[in-house]
This record gives sequence, C-alpha cells and structure tokens, in this order.
Amino acid sequence: MEDVILIIAVIAVMIFGFFIMKRLDVFLEKNRKAIEKEQEEKYSPLEFIYAENHENTISEIENFKKRHKKVAIVIFDGENRELIDVLNDYKSRFK
Repeated sequence: MEDVILIIAVIAVMIFGFFIMKRLDVFLEKNRKAIEKEQEEKYSPLEFIYAENHENTISEIENFKKRHKKVAIVIFDGENRELIDVLNDYKSRFK
C-alpha cells in the first residue's frame, strides 16, 4: 500500500512540475520576445561600411537597414580625416 501511495505521489509531483514548467516556458518566451523587440528599437550608434565596389556597398546598406528599422543613414567620403577621427572616438565609447 505504501508503494502505491508513493508512486501516486511521485506521478502527481511530476504532472504538477510539467504544468509549472509549461507556464514558465510561456512566461520566458514572452520575456524573450519583449527583449528582442526592445533590442530592435535600439540601434547601433555608428557603423562603418568598407566595400570595394558599389554593389557591396548597396548590399551592406540594405542589410543594415533591415537590422535597424529606425535609423538614418549618412554617407560620407573617407577623405575627411578629422571627421573620421571624431566618429571613431564616438564609436569607441559605445563598445
């Protein structure tokens, strides 16, 4: 008789644990989605695209725009060393 009660108790605990873990899984999934949505809204403050040809540059810009929905893209020529130094300094602060 004691064995039967023990088996029933173990099965009851396992079933209860299963349902608790299901609810925890749903809770964690909602949190993960909320965190991903929050991360999507944030954007990389600065990204440099180095490409040898125009097709690669356009492809990189399109990929960046897909990853970061709410950003403005500014394109400049790399000949201005002072601007590049300021931007590199700014980018290093966010690492």
